[in-house]
Amino acid sequence: MDVATDKVFEKLCANVRANGPGATMTRADLQKATGLSEQDLRDVLVKLGGATGDQNLQVRFVGRNPDKITLGASREQKCGVK
Repeated sequence: MDVATDKVFEKLCANVRANGPGATMTRADLQKATGLSEQDLRDVLVKLGGATGDQNLQVRFVGRNPDKITLGASREQKCGVK
């Protein structure tokens, strides 16, 4: 993984640990938390498949809403969230 991807996972993992499984972040909050540019964040989210809404992807958009970002189920488990 690259640095940008690591930052996204770090912040999303922290969010689900603090707020429970399925906790979402807005794109603006995730961008602010990671310090990534809008384009870099968009590139990471596209690469990780967020737009498909598939529960098993590493990152997903809840209800296919690009402003409700959360970890996929398999990634939540890697973060220690059951």
